[in-house]
Amino acid sequence: MKIAAQAYWEQGLAIVPFIIGADGKKRPAIIEWGKWQTRRQTREEFDALNIERYTMFGVVCGTKTNNGNYFCVIDRDIKDSKFTEEIKEKL
Repeated sequence: MKIAAQAYWEQGLAIVPFIIGADGKKRPAIIEWGKWQTRRQTREEFDALNIERYTMFGVVCGTKTNNGNYFCVIDRDIKDSKFTEEIKEKL
């Protein structure tokens, strides 16, 4: 996983490890991730995440990548029985 996270980081994207809480919801594993919305994540900050300890990570959206484009994600969660064939087709 660290190799994948580092590949995103090398594109200029900030990496944020995630955990699943006792309530079953995904959350950032670190509190102070918001600072990377306005500045780049340093190598030291990335290494300090110890990303290999986690099973998932995210990247901060809206970040300008090294090629000059901005990174964004559309995440559409549809739970089990609500995921119809019509919805699959539209997605």
